[in-house]
Amino acid sequence: MKIAILVGLLAQSALAAAPDADLQAIKKTLAPFATLTGTFEQTKKIRVIKKPLKSEGDFTLLKNKGVLWSTRKPMVSILRVRRDDIAQIKDGKATVVVSLKDQPALGLIGKVLFAVFSADVDELKRHFEFTRVTPPDAAGHWEASLRPRDAMVRKVVDRIELGGGRVVETLTLNEVNGDSSVIRFKNVVEDRPLSKEEAKLFE
Repeated sequence: MKIAILVGLLAQSALAAAPDADLQAIKKTLAPFATLTGTFEQTKKIRVIKKPLKSEGDFTLLKNKGVLWSTRKPMVSILRVRRDDIAQIKDGKATVVVSLKDQPALGLIGKVLFAVFSADVDELKRHFEFTRVTPPDAAGHWEASLRPRDAMVRKVVDRIELGGGRVVETLTLNEVNGDSSVIRFKNVVEDRPLSKEEAKLFE
């Protein structure tokens, strides 16, 4: 009887440790970087609109600074996402600045981008519960499904699904109201030197 209980406890411990082991495997797969640049394609499905809304553009992520989100289609716009705020950029200057304290769902997306691209698993665990983790396969591809821990955010965001290899390749945001957004990251380049103009936009 005691042996059976001990075996059961060991099995439970192994199962409890498995997600952390899988997360560490993903962390080792993700590439360290100072900057990441590339293109994105975003598809947003809204329940009351039959045709999905599509946009595409370029992104620049500077570690510990933020992300520049430059949309080229269907409209031209530039957003700067930092840990504490989102700003619209026009003529090289921030024209509209919104505090992420007032927009918790948007702030959560920023935290995901910073944490995942930085391979900061501990930061992700602070803000999310991992409901599913598929460790890297032979080709290095991994997947994870996350649910927000913050009660206010959970009123808007149901879950976030991630997939990738050395870098994040897809991010799916599923909202409580049934809407969803899928972002695909392509042509990602690690540690490309930023121009003076690009670096200035992060200030």
